[in-house]
Amino acid sequence: MTLDAGSSVSAWFALGGALGGVLITGVIALVTAILNHRWQASATDRTLDWEHARQIRQERRETYAGYWAAWNALMHGLLQPEVEVRAEEIAWRQALDAMFLICGQEVLDAGIKHIGLTEARLEARTAHIDGRGLSRALNRAMREDILARPRL
Repeated sequence: MTLDAGSSVSAWFALGGALGGVLITGVIALVTAILNHRWQASATDRTLDWEHARQIRQERRETYAGYWAAWNALMHGLLQPEVEVRAEEIAWRQALDAMFLICGQEVLDAGIKHIGLTEARLEARTAHIDGRGLSRALNRAMREDILARPRL
C-alpha cells in the first residue's frame, strides 16, 4: 500500500488539527484553572476580611461596654463623698487603656475629651461637674465605631 501525496498532506493536516485542538483545549483549561484559583483566593480574602471586621466589631462592643460599666461605677462612687473610689478609678483607667488600644480615631478623640471631664470630677471629688455632652459624644462615637466597617 502506497500513500500518494494528497493522502500524505491530508494526514498531516489531520494530525496538525488534532494537535492544535489539544493545544487550544489545554490552554483554555489552564486559563480556566488560573482564573478559578484567583477567584477562589479573592473569595477567601473577602471572607477573611469580613470575619476579621466582625471580630473587631465584637471586641469593640465588649470593650466599650466594659468602659461604661467602669466609668458608671466610678461616677456612682463620686456621688457618695465618704466612699473611697480608688478601686473604681483603677478599673476605669484599665478599661480606658483597653478602649484606646482597639478604638477608631473618632472614639480616641472623644475619649481624650472624656478623660479631661472624668479627671476634673475625680479632682473635685464630685460627679456634678458639667460635661457639656462629652459622655454622649463618646457614646455616639462608640456606636458609629461599632457599626462602621473597620479599616483593615
